[in-house]
Amino acid sequence: MFTKKRFINNSYGSQLLNYAINLIFKKFSVYLWCNARKNAVSFYKKNGFNEQGEFFLKEGIGLHMKMILENRNGKST
Repeated sequence: MFTKKRFINNSYGSQLLNYAINLIFKKFSVYLWCNARKNAVSFYKKNGFNEQGEFFLKEGIGLHMKMILENRNGKST
C-alpha cells in the first residue's frame, strides 16, 4: 500500500487497512503478513502488526521488514 504525501496523517491508510483486515479475518485467515518498506514499519506497528526477523533488501525497491498480524476476531479457518 502506498499513500501520497498530501494524504499522510489523515488516517486514510489506517482506515483502509483496517477495513481490509476485518473483511479478511471474518472469512479466511488466522494471520496476515506483509513485507513493509522500512519507512512504513511504524505505520504497520500502529495498526497491530509485529516485526518478524531483520530488514532485508528487495532488489530495486529498498529495505523491507516482514510484519505479521494475528487474527483479532478469534476466528481461524
